[in-house]
Amino acid sequence: MKRMFQALCLMISLFPLALSAQPETKKGFVVTEGDQRIEGQLLESFKKGKLVVTMPDNTRKTFSPAELKSFTLDGVNYVSHSNDFYKEITTGTKAQLYQKVTDNRGEKIYNGPEIVGYITTTPGKRGDYYLLQSPGASMDLITKKNFRDYFLKLFSNNESLVSKIKDKSLDYDQLKEAVDLYNN
Repeated sequence: MKRMFQALCLMISLFPLALSAQPETKKGFVVTEGDQRIEGQLLESFKKGKLVVTMPDNTRKTFSPAELKSFTLDGVNYVSHSNDFYKEITTGTKAQLYQKVTDNRGEKIYNGPEIVGYITTTPGKRGDYYLLQSPGASMDLITKKNFRDYFLKLFSNNESLVSKIKDKSLDYDQLKEAVDLYNN
């Protein structure tokens, strides 16, 4: 009887932990490849490279990056590009800056139980920054190593910005600011 009482007390004490371990959903919407807008509660699962949407009728659907154009999660915009999700950092008329939030590189592609290939994505890893200069173009990976050369070329028509890059008053740590300056 004492063991059963101890087990019951243990289960009761762990119940709040089980409740708090439930994943948190946030209000948002997705835009599918077919331009359908679906609103609901979104559960980001960036480590798994997927997005789960709980629809108003309480049904759940899991989306891969290949199935979505974009989504908004708690007011933050994301896009799908080359089998991964990217967080919008800043946008403008000339360029958009994104940060990679998933890394689906090497994920297996199945045809039934048979592996038929592996997903390819952009170079780089989760957390890296990418610049998109025009819709439909490829995203350019921006690193500390290539920042100077990339932005010297990008700013070639603006001597003031070129001098900021050369004297290092504008460097990789001000990446968002550099893209904003390019867009103005």
